[in-house]
Amino acid sequence: MALLRCRAIKKNFGEHAVLQGAAFDLAGDEKVGLVGHNGCGKTTLANIIFGSIEPDGGAVEYGGENLRIGYLLQNGGYKVHVRGVAVETGFAAEADQSTHERAYGENHIFRKTASGIGLDRVWEWSGERYANLSGGERTKLALAGVWSSKPDLLILDEPTNHLDFAGIDWLVGEVARFGGAVIIISHDRYFLDQSVNRISELDDGRISEYSGNYTRYKEEKLRRYESQLRQHLNDVKQQEKLAAEIANLKNWSEKAHRTSRDAARQSGNGKKEYFRVKAKKMDRQVKSRIKRLENMQRDGVGKPKEEAGVFFEFESPDKRGMRLIAGTAVSKSFGELRLLSDCTFFVKRGECIGLVGPNGCGKTTLIRMIIGEQQPDQGEIWISPSARAGYLSQNGSETDLTKRVIDIVGDLPVALRTKARTVLANMGFKEDVIEKQLSQFSMGEVTRIRLAELIFKGCNLLILDEPTNHLDLASREQLEATLVEYGGAVLLVSHDRYMLEKLCDRYLVFTGVEAETGTTEKTQGSGDGVSRGNGAGGGLSGGAGGGLIRVDGSLQEWLAAQAAAGAAIRRNQGPSQAQIQAQANGGSDDDRGQGERGSFGDGGEGADGAPDAAGPEQLMAIENRIAYLLGQLSRYKPTDSEYHVIDRELNELMAAKKRHV
Repeated sequence: MALLRCRAIKKNFGEHAVLQGAAFDLAGDEKVGLVGHNGCGKTTLANIIFGSIEPDGGAVEYGGENLRIGYLLQNGGYKVHVRGVAVETGFAAEADQSTHERAYGENHIFRKTASGIGLDRVWEWSGERYANLSGGERTKLALAGVWSSKPDLLILDEPTNHLDFAGIDWLVGEVARFGGAVIIISHDRYFLDQSVNRISELDDGRISEYSGNYTRYKEEKLRRYESQLRQHLNDVKQQEKLAAEIANLKNWSEKAHRTSRDAARQSGNGKKEYFRVKAKKMDRQVKSRIKRLENMQRDGVGKPKEEAGVFFEFESPDKRGMRLIAGTAVSKSFGELRLLSDCTFFVKRGECIGLVGPNGCGKTTLIRMIIGEQQPDQGEIWISPSARAGYLSQNGSETDLTKRVIDIVGDLPVALRTKARTVLANMGFKEDVIEKQLSQFSMGEVTRIRLAELIFKGCNLLILDEPTNHLDLASREQLEATLVEYGGAVLLVSHDRYMLEKLCDRYLVFTGVEAETGTTEKTQGSGDGVSRGNGAGGGLSGGAGGGLIRVDGSLQEWLAAQAAAGAAIRRNQGPSQAQIQAQANGGSDDDRGQGERGSFGDGGEGADGAPDAAGPEQLMAIENRIAYLLGQLSRYKPTDSEYHVIDRELNELMAAKKRHV
């Protein structure tokens, strides 16, 4: 029996018809991805299913009494609706500590989920602490809350917003283990690929169904498009052939009528009758074929709808010079909390480098130092005089929302204004909307306009902090395709794993830090003193605080190496205490981080808040070195001498790790 059925759902907002007969069935254990362009009505349909708003037409049929629906909202809150009973709202940030202790402290599922996602002992937080949650913490807290409500149906609206890789992987696992049905609204292709077994595409107010995950959906959608296009072209060809036959028959018929008249004048009515009958026969054939043509035009396969085009086009910059950015011995702290310590890095022209690390590790802070909004506590960040940088922030704080779209064009030199109008039109902003203020557009549209500004500037360095926030799937894929062709340097912060994999072949990875919960980006140092030099990537080092290493190659390989390191450690391989100290220069037990970890995994505090046997500084230092060595090991064959050198050090570190666990 279906858990719910949506029957011909209709919903209008003023004159705008959002849903025009959307039909949707959901079984009790299905995991469904609801996709579509921005503004197509996904959240509207989710609210109708939840019961927050009523449809203008159609109905939602629910299977069973007291169906419990949990709804994770985009803004980081959640709601629970028990059909026929009540609607419960998620946590209130302004509540006092005793309220949170009562709400969460005795809820075993909440405590387990919160600890698993990195929110240890959250029920002991004060009301003030709740009032100052970061975006990532709010999302995690809402996830823990909605999971603990034991719903039959989960609706997750952009659940990966603000989650790092570890948080997304945790969520993938939880969705897989969840015994009920899940509707996921997401622009994260990796998450959809890992989590759903069906895609429901909402377009023009109606739903089309595709079995499988997001990748299968794209393949099947392309196959359907090409099949329909072939049928349409074949129909058009047949119609053109029939139209030509009709034209020929009409010509013959007209000729036969003329011949009949001429024959009557010359030879009498007998010959006229012969040609008149022939002409009438051709008239009947013309009428028959016209009827066939009308039927073909009515019943034939129509031309398939093409994806609405959103086109980005960056000019390839000049190639003068080698390095655009160079950081030397850079350190940055907030009070006693160290983000970066003695870190050296560089960005060359034409490189696309991904900044990778858990929430709160310092990615945005590093970007702010590069663009000059903040200064390092120690060290220097050099920017080439020839660098023309374009910066796209996460929240759009650099954008004046009182501006009109046309004002962006007006700020340009006269010679560029015609091209700018063309670029805006290619990105979906026609003449009828460019007089509007930015505040009248959706966040996805504002992001596209901000990207247009970067295009106009002719940048040779793009610094993009979560550029896909608020972009729909089609716009994300078009932006990817554009950046692949872009010849300048790109420094990219993104939790979109597919975008990083497609664009980046080098990464600056934040290591040796612990994310501390809070509204500002603060991290606890790890005591990571491992010197890191990798021949391909240049010499880099992380001192006694936040580490930063340069990784050449695939992000997937890097993540796999980290996972392999943890698995190898758990297989109990490993060396002496002295060898450990040689690799991880002495973080003392007194230096243990007091905050919460920015990602999941071994080490740090357990779910009950108790510290592990060894300091997290040493454990993190060893684990980072193991992950790096595993990545290097994959580059050599067992017959290479370098393979055995790396393998020997790797085994020693694994044994050392076992002694600390």
